[in-house]
Amino acid sequence: MIDDAALKHVLLDLLSTARPVAKTRIDLLSDANWQAMAGIAKQHRIGPMLHHTIKAQNLGGSVPADIRMQWAAAYRKSAFRYLSFCKTLVRLNAVLEKANIPFAALKGAWLSRYAYDDPVLRPMRDIDIIVEPSAALSVYALLEKNGFARIEEYPMPLEGALDYAKHLPAMRCDETGAQIELHTRLMSVPVKTTAKGNFEDVSALLSRRKYRDEVPYLSPTDTLLHLIIHAAYDHQFNNGPLTFTDIALLLERSTIDWSLFWTMAKAGNWVRGCLIIFELAAHYHHTDAWRETYMGTVPAPSAVQLESAALLSLQDFDHRGVIGFKAEIADNAAWLGKAKLLISHIFPPLHSLAAFAGTPTASYWSLLHYPRWAAAKMIRVFFKKDGDGVSQDINRARVVRTWLYDDGPIVFSADLPV
Repeated sequence: MIDDAALKHVLLDLLSTARPVAKTRIDLLSDANWQAMAGIAKQHRIGPMLHHTIKAQNLGGSVPADIRMQWAAAYRKSAFRYLSFCKTLVRLNAVLEKANIPFAALKGAWLSRYAYDDPVLRPMRDIDIIVEPSAALSVYALLEKNGFARIEEYPMPLEGALDYAKHLPAMRCDETGAQIELHTRLMSVPVKTTAKGNFEDVSALLSRRKYRDEVPYLSPTDTLLHLIIHAAYDHQFNNGPLTFTDIALLLERSTIDWSLFWTMAKAGNWVRGCLIIFELAAHYHHTDAWRETYMGTVPAPSAVQLESAALLSLQDFDHRGVIGFKAEIADNAAWLGKAKLLISHIFPPLHSLAAFAGTPTASYWSLLHYPRWAAAKMIRVFFKKDGDGVSQDINRARVVRTWLYDDGPIVFSADLPV
């Protein structure tokens, strides 16, 4: 039996195209290790990729039969879901094109179909599209008239979602059952800047979109930066290791406008997130084409920082909120900073309570739901004892945060138009 970190290293190498796993490492895994690996695979949607890997590397004889069956079933399920998502995207495109509404499909919709040799290996939870914020409510109403229904488990009022969230409440296609999200921005926390290539300018994003098979997608350059922001800054690497594969395949199979990319990355202060993800993509997939395009002065992240980010990508979904919160608390050296953060978690803004309760954003009636919110959100964070794995991930999150939010200057060569 091996420990949690060693298990995650084996799992990450099983997903790698550049680091084949020796059978001797596989043979070290105990039944408990295999069950833990199966749980991680289910949470992070990597069962189809593991099914593919064990067949390609002829490791099936070393994998318990029940685990092989789970991953084979995940592969089949992903295949059926992929077909339903393709059909849903075609339907979405038909409705919005007929109404002459500009939109672009995001991330997985393009990656699964055009980056991966086998689209089944890149499972999707939903279809994300982006539209102009000013058109979002009318687009939502249009989709409701054309067979897309709001999912009741997402109660935030539309106006509140428009003001405080990056997408409106999720919808489901009545024909295929596929879920969609209508985005009005790409980031959870907007970064306002007037620099060239402003990543919050939806009109600019839509003007650069690219068509494949008559469907508009976010451009490869914008998709690349979106994937990095989503993984490093929105999720602190807790959204799974397929990000590293996504990045590697995107770089391999598309053309990036590197001048624009680095301009936007510097304008949003995302260069450090770009570097750590690029290094991990290179480590697991030998993707180095980006190196000759980078003309900045920020050094490469350390081995400890890279390992911390890699292992965080496999953290337990049930503890993500605890890990992120406690790492942020620990990183606030000043007591005033800690106090402000604690207060923000103990007393959420009205719109957060409204989203939880499903009441209109401006209604103070949502305050009546505070006790239920506190029971659901606070007890786990403040009073549940951390296990060893959680404590280790909190420390890893602190290491990664130190890298991402370093205040040192980012300087580029004059050859780059920043």
